Amino acid sequence: MAKKHYGHSIYDIETDYFVGECKLRKKLAIETWIQQVERFGRGKIPIVISKVKGKRDSYSLVTMRITDFIKLIEGKVMEDAE
Repeated sequence: MAKKHYGHSIYDIETDYFVGECKLRKKLAIETWIQQVERFGRGKIPIVISKVKGKRDSYSLVTMRITDFIKLIEGKVMEDAE
């Protein structure tokens, strides 16, 4: 079960394995980028890898839809592929 701390000056959500921030915005550029990948995905999980110029590759961020993320952490991704 996730602990939620919305509106406090600490993380927003915590599970046994993750700690995170939840952000709500009117628009996100990343939405356009993920839609672009979805058009060419052919049934695969679309991800966007983004990086700040000049930063190390290890600081890159991976973005995916939450439904795909949940499938991934529940181990259902490989089941769907079979």
